[in-house]
Amino acid sequence: MATLLTVPLLVRLLGLDEFGIWSLLEPLLVIGAMIALCGVEHGVIKQAAHDGTSIRRVVGDLLPSVLLVILLVDMAGAAILHWWFGMVVSLLVAGLVAAEALLTLITTAYRSADRLAGYSIGQAGRSVSFLVVLAIMAVLLPEGRTRVETVLCVRLALVLALALALIAALRPRPRWRPDRYADARTYGVFILLTGLMGQVLENCDRYLLAGHVSIAEVGGYVLHIKLATIVVQGVTTPFMIWFPMERFRHFNDSDGGDRFFGTVAFLMLTALLLAAGIVWFSAPLLLGWFAPGNPYAPEVLLLLLVGVVAVGMSYPLNVGLLKPGYTHLNLIASAAGLVSALALSALLVPAFGATGGAGAKAIATLVFTTVLCGLSQRVHRVNFSFVRLALLSAAAVALGVAIERFVGGGELPAVIGKSITYAGGLLVIAFLLSGRREGFRVDLARADGRAD
Repeated sequence: MATLLTVPLLVRLLGLDEFGIWSLLEPLLVIGAMIALCGVEHGVIKQAAHDGTSIRRVVGDLLPSVLLVILLVDMAGAAILHWWFGMVVSLLVAGLVAAEALLTLITTAYRSADRLAGYSIGQAGRSVSFLVVLAIMAVLLPEGRTRVETVLCVRLALVLALALALIAALRPRPRWRPDRYADARTYGVFILLTGLMGQVLENCDRYLLAGHVSIAEVGGYVLHIKLATIVVQGVTTPFMIWFPMERFRHFNDSDGGDRFFGTVAFLMLTALLLAAGIVWFSAPLLLGWFAPGNPYAPEVLLLLLVGVVAVGMSYPLNVGLLKPGYTHLNLIASAAGLVSALALSALLVPAFGATGGAGAKAIATLVFTTVLCGLSQRVHRVNFSFVRLALLSAAAVALGVAIERFVGGGELPAVIGKSITYAGGLLVIAFLLSGRREGFRVDLARADGRAD
C-alpha cells in the first residue's frame, strides 16, 4: 500500500513529464538488481530451507562474490545508460541497483529462515521510508518542479541505509566461498532468466509506447498500471512471503500435495478476483485523487487487471518447476510469454496506443501462465479443479457487469456500496463452488506437515 501511495506524491513533485521518465527508469532498477544478483537470492532459499544451512553462514559465504559481481554489473550498466539518460542519472541508477540488490539478498535470507521481523522491516521499510520522505518533500517543495535526479538520490540513501542495517543486524562473517556462490547461482540462474523475461514481458509495452506518444502519455498509462498493481500489493506479495517455503514442505504429502495445492489455487484466485473487482470499481475515484485531470481509460485498466490476475495465478499453479533440477523449464513458459508480448505489442501499440499495449500484456500473461502450468503438471501432477477455477472467473465477471449495470454513481459512497456488494456476492459464489467447507480453507496444521 505504501508503494501505491507514493504515486500521487511522485506525480505532484515531478509532474507527468518527469514522472514519465521515472516510469521508464523504475523497471531498470528491478532488472539491474536481478542481473547483479545472478539468481543467488533463490539459491539462498535453497541452501537455508532445503540444505539446512544457517542464514548467517549462507550470507557470509555469498557476500564477497555478490559484491564483486554487483560492481561489475554496475560499471557496465552505467556505461550503457549514459547514452540515454546522461552521466548523473546513470550513476545514481547504478548506485541504486547495488543497494536494491543487497537489500533483496538480505531480506530473502531472513524470509528463508522464517525470521519475518527482518523480512518485514526490509520490505516495508523500503517503501514506507520512501513514502514518508516524499510526503515531506511534497509539503516543502513546489508542485512539478522536482527533478528525477533528486528522487533517485533520496531512494538511494534510504535503500542503502536499510540494507546495511539489516546486514549488520545479521552479523554474517564474510568468507570467500566461490563454491557456495556457484551452488546458489546454479540453482537460481534459470529462475533469474525466467524473471528477466517476465520483467521484459511486464514492461516492454511502456517502452514501445514511448516511441509513439509523448512522455506525459506514458506517465498516464503507467498510472493505470499502478492502479492494477494494487492487486499485487494486496494479494500476491503477502502470498509469496508464505508460499515458497510451504511448497517445499508439501511435495511429499501422501496425496502428492493435491489437497493443499488445489485449495491454495482456489483461494488465490478468489482473492485476486476480489481485489481486482474492488480496484475496478474504485479506479475513477482513485485516479482523480492520484492525478487530477489525467484521463481515465477503463478499457486499459480492464485489460491490465486481466494480466495481473493471470500472473498472480502463475504462482500457485507452478508447483513442479521450482523443484531442484527442473527450474530451467520455467524458461520455456517465459519465452512463450515474452515472444507473445513483443509480437503483440509491436502489432497493437502503433495502431491502438495504450489500449493495444494493455491488450498485448493481457494475452501474453495468459499464454505465460497456461504454458507454465502445463509444464509444471508434467513434472509434478496436481489435480487442480480447472472447471471450478473457470466457473469462478466467469461468475466474477458476470457479477461485476451486473453491478456496474444496475448500481450507478462514482462517488465514494457508491464505490463502497459496489465493492461490498461485489465482495459479498463473490465470496458466496466461491463458497458454493468450493464444494465443501473444509476444502475452502488452508489447514494450517497440514501446512506444518501434521495431520488433522
